[in-house]
Amino acid sequence: MLIVDDNTANRTVLDKQLSAWGMAVKSAESADEALKALESAVRDGSPFDLVLLDEAMRDMSGREIGIRMRANPAFRRTKIILATNVGDQLDAEREFDSRITKPVQPSVLMERIIETCCAPTTTERREHKPTEGVVKTDPGSSKASSMNILLVEDNAVNQMLATAILKKAGHKVDVAADGVEAVEAAANHSFDAVLMDIQMPRMDGLEAARNIRKLEDSERANVYIIAMTANALMGDRDTCLSAGMNDYLPKPIDQKKLLAALGKASSVAVPNENASSKSELPAEVSLKLDLSMINELEQTIGSEPLATMLTMTLAEMPATMALITAANAEGDLDKIRREVHDMGSNFGSYGGTQLSLHARAIEKACRENNAGEVSGLVGALPDIMDETLALLRERVPALKLP
Repeated sequence: MLIVDDNTANRTVLDKQLSAWGMAVKSAESADEALKALESAVRDGSPFDLVLLDEAMRDMSGREIGIRMRANPAFRRTKIILATNVGDQLDAEREFDSRITKPVQPSVLMERIIETCCAPTTTERREHKPTEGVVKTDPGSSKASSMNILLVEDNAVNQMLATAILKKAGHKVDVAADGVEAVEAAANHSFDAVLMDIQMPRMDGLEAARNIRKLEDSERANVYIIAMTANALMGDRDTCLSAGMNDYLPKPIDQKKLLAALGKASSVAVPNENASSKSELPAEVSLKLDLSMINELEQTIGSEPLATMLTMTLAEMPATMALITAANAEGDLDKIRREVHDMGSNFGSYGGTQLSLHARAIEKACRENNAGEVSGLVGALPDIMDETLALLRERVPALKLP
């Protein structure tokens, strides 16, 4: 990704945020530097996937840079997000791929990146206009009308994946990073459904659900809440329902079950007719990599977005593995548990069955305070990680591994 902004502080903040998400980031402080960076990347065979342009630059506006990019066929596949000030009367969404208002909020930026990565470029949209009078539909999608959904999730990978799936299904999505933000959002806005993670900082999903049920506005207090938890134990469902939630989904999230659960939330959403409440073992399930899951995910969000999101996830793994190894040497089971919790959830979402189950086993041993078992499981983790990465590299050729 290329950041184009003549404000040093803005570039630094954006660079740190995007790098923390695992993205490969470069920046430019002028139009000339930006265009040279774009040309150099194309010559090197690694063109930028995305450019974030600041509209209010001194030498040349972001819009003018974007227009120059659109005029150059070499940049036709690079997508553009234009950052504008509040009140700017620019039709950036028509000219480019997306627009974001400054000051840029991290959660909004993530939403824009997901939306943009999952959509064709403006150039491609012009070149592939549908035949007049013909409405194309996805035969595999549900007949659901658009729902306004609040996604409450602190894990960046799960945020991206769930948002991409929901928006592809035609729903509108707002994101809250923890229970405190969720209660605030539910109090100030009307939603058709809330997807609530359970384990989050500041306020967990159970407490957030209880607080939402206490809101003065009865309509907002009675919003349909679906719990999402990685600890798929029999008691979890009862715990979630007793906290005031309406339904329960174990992680990693199954797309069909997710859409079916939303179908219960409102009559405007029709659940997938093929979805079943009973879990069936897919034909292509492997102990190491569930090809059916990754194939379905690729079909839903597209090959390039899948590779981008997976690359962002894997970019964090060297640091995560180092933290787990250090914590294991120190005997810090709580730190190990926190790190493997996200690992199990993330790789489970991508079909990394073996690695996800191994991470869950480590997490369980940590909860049981079984230091000996934890140490043995952590010792086996690097080999399982390497094997999973090799399988993912083979399945997703565009994947950029660390």
